[in-house]
Amino acid sequence: MSRHRDIRNLDIEAVLEEDDYYEEEGVPEMTAQQAVQMKNATDEVYSVLGEDCSIPKDKIEETLWYYYFDVPQTVDYLLKQLTAQKPKGTAKKEKKATKSSNQSVKPSRFDSPSPDDLVRQAQSNAGSKRTSTVDQATLDLEAMNLGLKPKAEATPPSSPLRRIDVVAEHRLRSAGLTNLNLVVVGHVDAGKSTLMGHLLYQAGVVDSRTIQRFERDSEKIGKKSFAFAWVLDETSDERERGITVDVATTQFQTPKHHVTVLDAPGHRDFIPNMISGASQADVAILVVDSTPGEFESGFARGGQTKEHALLIRSLGVRQVAIAVNKLDVCDWDEARFASIKAELGDFLSSAGFYPSCITFVPVSGLKGDNLFTPVDASHPLRNWYDGPSLLEVVDSFDPLVRPIEGALRFPVADFFKGGIGSSGGVSVSGRILQGNVQLGDVLAVLPGDETGVVKAIEANNSTALWAAAGDSVVMTISGLDILQLRPGSILCLPQFPVPVSNCFLAQVLIFDPAVPVTNGYPVILHHQSFNTSAYITSLVALLDKTTGKPIKKNPRHLPKNCTATIKVTVEAPLCLEAFSSCKDLGRFALRRAGATIATGIILEVLPIV
Repeated sequence: MSRHRDIRNLDIEAVLEEDDYYEEEGVPEMTAQQAVQMKNATDEVYSVLGEDCSIPKDKIEETLWYYYFDVPQTVDYLLKQLTAQKPKGTAKKEKKATKSSNQSVKPSRFDSPSPDDLVRQAQSNAGSKRTSTVDQATLDLEAMNLGLKPKAEATPPSSPLRRIDVVAEHRLRSAGLTNLNLVVVGHVDAGKSTLMGHLLYQAGVVDSRTIQRFERDSEKIGKKSFAFAWVLDETSDERERGITVDVATTQFQTPKHHVTVLDAPGHRDFIPNMISGASQADVAILVVDSTPGEFESGFARGGQTKEHALLIRSLGVRQVAIAVNKLDVCDWDEARFASIKAELGDFLSSAGFYPSCITFVPVSGLKGDNLFTPVDASHPLRNWYDGPSLLEVVDSFDPLVRPIEGALRFPVADFFKGGIGSSGGVSVSGRILQGNVQLGDVLAVLPGDETGVVKAIEANNSTALWAAAGDSVVMTISGLDILQLRPGSILCLPQFPVPVSNCFLAQVLIFDPAVPVTNGYPVILHHQSFNTSAYITSLVALLDKTTGKPIKKNPRHLPKNCTATIKVTVEAPLCLEAFSSCKDLGRFALRRAGATIATGIILEVLPIV
């Protein structure tokens, strides 16, 4: 009852006067520390918006105070206001009308339009502007890559809100550490996770207390040797079964590169997950088990060593380090290392890897020998090997030239509700294939008809105002329906959409299928992180491997180890692009009955059938 008496005795006028304080004075008095925070935050906002921006300083300070000096949220809010600006005088009239209709209750500073309201308004304005400037039929034709060809421009026009010169900023960033996406592949039980876990421990990414805890926990279930593997195998299922199921991601640094590690599964049942990880990679470590009988098992038909090598090459990986693991079991036998190097080297050369881009490194993942630093003079390996350690080989990889000025192409590898930090919306993760993105950009998701505004960006595990091709990114997008997303969706600028179709012409390399490839051959198409049912609907021509010219049109079947032009029809439309336009989106793999039967590139995206 006392609580109700307090409410009845509440001085309403005093409360309203407090609200007037915020309304009339703007920002309350601040402490000396808050004043310093305000000055620094205001300078950061001006560095993004530009000193000549039209937003008054007091408005910027008020927004910073509202968001507790959170610069990314403040910039996001102000950019949305720029997009949703109204004619002068409208805001004052609405304020007077609201005040006259609600004289009994005065609004507080928390009754201002929410960022999500402004996001929806920005999307509406962007959508109406896009429809008025470009005819819808033209957009449909361009999306299917029909008839009308895009204008030949080296750099697509930027969005009105794109205020950061990403190309210049990227050049400055490239002067330091370059980003490198590294996938670790190999046959099951080759020791991939243990090797990388030990390397991360030696690099200081994992502390000794964590490893000691993993050793105690793994010893309880009789798997003490799995302690380093648990650094990357984090789920209970992976730890109990002793195999990697999903792609694990972590980061470390070399003197030249900021490396994002993608630890891919080796078991044949999880090849789709391996392809999803390899599609995000620039370079690779192929781990082979040197134990007598184990290398031969993984390299023979049915093993994953050959299949993984072929898949990473077809997905664009050109530089590879071969980690000849568990060589300590063979007493660091030079003859065993030379035998593996000769047999595997010949196969990799025939698969399309240049010998200069292949490096063989003898290592022991369990003991940690020759991983982070070369072994010392007393080590038995030093009797015949004086080459680099595995980390030095990774550091020597050449950074890729990335098309950061092209049209944005961002395949969605994963997505979830909620935003980065305290922001709301939908978050998506993946690697930017080409182009760049920054806060405030309006993006379209294809297939589908949805758009959203970039609210927050986290590139390479740190908050950023922009990201470019090659960056591993988590982005929070407002105004986007999560039901419109799926693995394989592509985010792009609405004025430069990616083509959507269910049919394409391709050039493929046939491996060794158990059943001859004929018209109507059912397959599973793997494209980036997405896989779906498809059919080889037409065998167009058999090609000469050397010249690439047709030697037989409309063959009845395709023999093993041949090159051919085929037509593929997919079950449902998806985002496709010719290899000549976007190399990453132009690559794919075909599998059937748990085996990879072909890989290839898209020559032309055909109309939907």
